[in-house]
Amino acid sequence: MNEAAPVPAVPKLDGVMVSRRESALDFDVLWYSELRQQFMEVKDRKEEEKEEEEEEEEGGETSGLGGSITLSRDTPAASTGV
Repeated sequence: MNEAAPVPAVPKLDGVMVSRRESALDFDVLWYSELRQQFMEVKDRKEEEKEEEEEEEEGGETSGLGGSITLSRDTPAASTGV
């Protein structure tokens, strides 16, 4: 019978020896966790931006009632017709 070759052990930060397979799994879990966290941050940021845009659009409709008029000194305010 063929026995599976033992997987070499590598030291872990806390000094406990673990197999390379376990070390790779730890790395994959860590990588996936960080990737998911970054994805959620981007997703939340996009949702916030979308909500802000919607608020601005809603605010634009109601604030359209008041306008500003700018006159410069070079432009006559009204023609007298004389």
